[in-house]
Amino acid sequence: MPGMTPGIEREMRVTGIALFDRADAGSLGRMLRALPILWCVAASPFLISGWLPTGNLFTWASLLILPLFYLARRQFDALGLMAAMAFILVAYVPAVSLAMIGDTRPTAIALIALPWLALLEVGVRRINAAVVPVQNHGNRFDVLTIAVLLGSAALWTLSLEDPTKGSSIFFTLYAVSLCHLERLARGGTYRLAGLALFAAGVLFYTLFIFDTYGRLLLGALTASPLLIMMMHQRWRPGPVLVGLFVPPLIALTQWVRSSEFSNVGIRDSSIASASQLSVGLIERMDLLVVRWSQFFEQLVFFYLSWIPRALWSDKPLGLGLTIVDELTGRQGVSDSHSLAPGIVGEALWLFGPYMLVGLIISLILFWSVSFVIRIAMRNSSAAMAVHFALIPTLLWGGTASYSARAWAMILPMIIYGWILYFVTARQGAAR
Repeated sequence: MPGMTPGIEREMRVTGIALFDRADAGSLGRMLRALPILWCVAASPFLISGWLPTGNLFTWASLLILPLFYLARRQFDALGLMAAMAFILVAYVPAVSLAMIGDTRPTAIALIALPWLALLEVGVRRINAAVVPVQNHGNRFDVLTIAVLLGSAALWTLSLEDPTKGSSIFFTLYAVSLCHLERLARGGTYRLAGLALFAAGVLFYTLFIFDTYGRLLLGALTASPLLIMMMHQRWRPGPVLVGLFVPPLIALTQWVRSSEFSNVGIRDSSIASASQLSVGLIERMDLLVVRWSQFFEQLVFFYLSWIPRALWSDKPLGLGLTIVDELTGRQGVSDSHSLAPGIVGEALWLFGPYMLVGLIISLILFWSVSFVIRIAMRNSSAAMAVHFALIPTLLWGGTASYSARAWAMILPMIIYGWILYFVTARQGAAR
């Protein structure tokens, strides 16, 4: 196991912490959680055939029933929390907000997103069913290392003429720093010091690198250290606490982009862009054809997005850029302009009337990263935290957006984790 001496690895069988919890609260909880899924299944034939819900009765009944899937939970573990946040922020809030100004179509995307996220959770819980390793040997060295890594990222960024160009180095050093926070996760004073350093790192990113674009990535950077703590400290927020946290979070995301707190503000701040693009594609059946060549390009991009374009000039483009190319021919838009297709829009664009195939493939791709983390890092809570924190990015931006951000952080963690493992193993043998 990366970062663990052989003795600690053997001890893991006794001291490991279960990664996942039981989601429902008894038979009533199971019934309430089943109702939204059954509702979505009943509506699926109409959605697949291209029919969109336009009636107010059906729309508001759906918007009242769908949240029960998460409200009926007893508590949220790390995976459940990020799946719930993805549904609320990317699918549910846009559906409610746009329905209030007369656009009921995005409710269809919420009806598709909920069962998709439920299946995503089931698959991850099957693949990563082992315990999270408990590493009790974190010390002042780990706190110092976190400070050096994050400080180096800050100095590198400030040395650039345009600090926003330093994001790739920042992500790499931030990610490997999480490996040391994992080592501190069961400690007391050192744990709090580690969290304080990551809070400072997020603040630095917000002030010097963040330029109002990439709010979900900022959210992932903020969530990752907290998810590690959730796994090791048994922090388990309930639905009420999560519900109280959502309104200020929605207001903050609107203010960052448009400085407007309203339903129109949600529409114009791009929170709802993935839902709007998806329903636009459903209504343009002439655009819905199977694009095999683009699918294979996106498949290659998913696993090899970490290769710099300077080394691979023919590297495929993300689907958001490709869609803009085909819809506009780059007339009236910049060369870098792209759209967030969302996981539903991506399935529609690549597989047309066979959208269901695309949704299943996107699940398999996400599960494959879970498998890599299980094999390469033995369910490292640091890598799993990044993986889970990017679920909203996956639902909003599609597999290309997710893979570009996930591999930029997870691959350095795998490499660094094994280096840390060999160093600590040698130290253990020397003792």
